[in-house]
Amino acid sequence: MRNDASIAMRTKYAYREAAVSISGNIALAVAKILVGVAVTSMALIADGVHSLSDVGTSLVVVVGAKASEKEPDEEHPFGHGRYEYIASLIIYLALIAVGMELMVNSVDRALRGSSPNLGGLSIPVYAVIVAGIVVKELMARYSFHLAERTDSEMLRGDGWHHRSDALTTVGVLIGILLVQLGLPLADALIGLFISAFIIVTGARMAYGTSVVLAGKSAPPEKIEEIRNAAMSVRGVLGAHSIFVHDYGHSKVVTMHVEVDSRMGTGYAHSIASEVEKAVKNVVDGDVVVHTEPAKSTPSEEVEKELERILRENEHVREYHNISSYYDEKGGHVSAHIKVDRNMSVEESHRLEHEIDSRLKERYPDYRVELHIEPE
Repeated sequence: MRNDASIAMRTKYAYREAAVSISGNIALAVAKILVGVAVTSMALIADGVHSLSDVGTSLVVVVGAKASEKEPDEEHPFGHGRYEYIASLIIYLALIAVGMELMVNSVDRALRGSSPNLGGLSIPVYAVIVAGIVVKELMARYSFHLAERTDSEMLRGDGWHHRSDALTTVGVLIGILLVQLGLPLADALIGLFISAFIIVTGARMAYGTSVVLAGKSAPPEKIEEIRNAAMSVRGVLGAHSIFVHDYGHSKVVTMHVEVDSRMGTGYAHSIASEVEKAVKNVVDGDVVVHTEPAKSTPSEEVEKELERILRENEHVREYHNISSYYDEKGGHVSAHIKVDRNMSVEESHRLEHEIDSRLKERYPDYRVELHIEPE
């Protein structure tokens, strides 16, 4: 079932995060590029361009959030939540592209032996760098915070963009310090190291998003948690074929549960409803349960146990028509038995109670129904 309140909240947080990101990135990009040009620092200019590229990824967040909140239709019966993953993939690919561009520029600068010249602009340079580190790290934490509240991979991706920008700026700071200490190639080499980190981070996150789009299964521990929830329902003998379909802001769980083969369809349906409720406690989404007869059921074992008890009882002369079923009241097993025609009604009741008690020692959920006939 579509949770409109949850979707509206995710969209609101996405817009809020995008507004903070766009305004912050524009301010940082302008400051970094202006100061970088003034001191001819390739690393600082590239860092400014990286901040500017984050404006584009924030716009992707807005578009992705808007697309994902659309109502389900015939072609998308579970909604458009996966547009968030598509937006996330675009963000991560953009991150890889930025890293590759920075790597090319850093290699070129290293080959030319170029290095920044701070001149009399040391204070503005360090002020911009430190401000960039602090602001970008705060933006990253804000994005991660909203991503955790909404379980949004898209916001998590934008957070990684901010985090990579903060780390890039840390590298710029180290590079400029090393240049001032007499290592002119440090600026380009630091830029090369940072670009490699950005590319690896983008590739790792892009892979994680793409496998979800391709239908990756939920983690084994989540599958086991769902199975345990289903098995906690009375009457469920087994649970298998558990799949979690991820649609961004919603999830759909499909599974098969095994029930007693002699169970009535009405009670089997009620068990399926109880399983749905139990699973929804561990997964926020829709649950589709298919019930099927278990290959080996307790009813078959109960019938064999009752037959053994009847066979060993000296008062039972003959038995037949043993059968069983399971309903909302529990298990029932019945049999027709023949006893001495002189047995009193009181003795027959005592016999029935004795047989019922012996069966309950092993199968407390079952009760015996005996049809007593004179021999």
